[in-house]
This record gives sequence, C-alpha cells and structure tokens, in this order.
Amino acid sequence: MKISESELIHEQEFMEDAGGVSSFEDFWMFLAFAMVLIVFILMGFVSYLNKLQIDTIKSHERTASEPTGTNAEQIPENIVDIYVRKDGDGVYYTVNRDMETKYRSTDQIAEAVNSRSEKLVSDTVVFNIYAPGDYYYEDVMRAAFTVDSQDVLSGREIEKVLNMIYEEDMEE
Repeated sequence: MKISESELIHEQEFMEDAGGVSSFEDFWMFLAFAMVLIVFILMGFVSYLNKLQIDTIKSHERTASEPTGTNAEQIPENIVDIYVRKDGDGVYYTVNRDMETKYRSTDQIAEAVNSRSEKLVSDTVVFNIYAPGDYYYEDVMRAAFTVDSQDVLSGREIEKVLNMIYEEDMEE
C-alpha cells in the first residue's frame, strides 16, 4: 500500500497545528516532577534526622526529697545535665542544678556548656537531657541538636554521649 503525497501533506499540516504537548500532558509531567522532588526532599530530611545518635532513653522518677538548687550534690565534671522546664513565658532550659538561671534560647545553652569546658578532665562528656513527657518534642530535640552541634565544645576532640531522660513526677 502506498501513501499518497496529499495524505502525507495533510498529516504534516495536522502535526504542525498541534503545536506541542497539551495542557493535560503538561499537568502530568509537572506532577511527576513534583513527586520526584518531594521524594528527594524527604530522603534528605530522614538522613538529617539519622545524624543525631541518642545513646539511651531512660525513665527517671523524681521525688520531693530529691535535692535541687545550690544544695545539690556535686556533679562530676564530665556530666552535663540540661533540664527542659516551662513557665508563663514559655519553655526555658536550666543547666546542671542551677535552677535560678533560665536559658530561653539554645545559643545560651551552648555558651553555658562552653564556659565549663576548662573544667572537663576526660575526653568523653555525657549530656543528660531531662524533660517531662508533657512537653513538645520540638523543645526537647532543640536542646539535643544544640548539644550535638559544632557550637558546643568545638575547640577540643571530645566524644559526646547524649541521653534523653523522661522524668516522672511522683505523687504523694
């Protein structure tokens, strides 16, 4: 079967009139590109979350007879306790047993820990982050990411051990 020249010219004119892809095809191409982009963004976010290694998650029961403030027992130099607390102004952090100094930002936590860096005697520092379970995950993890960042104890080769400790209040 032979195609006539007039049919061939008619088909070429029809292809030229179409002018490219339709808007339906544009929509599906855009949707496919957007889905691939979302997958790559989520993969990057998951790898970012996997960078933080938490060594242990513990439960701690706090009693009324537990010492607080300046009368507390002496804390070893290689252990830094960070407490997540809440008041009328929002969430604040305290470092070690000093409950009077309230740190509102994570930059202040980094400065407080770095100020103790000359007292460190070992190459391993244990960071304990204490928080009750009724606080937002974001507030607790903000302290964890700050401790694990390069802003904290960056001048020395120190291994950081991070412990998340869930506080349970004992009712009397």
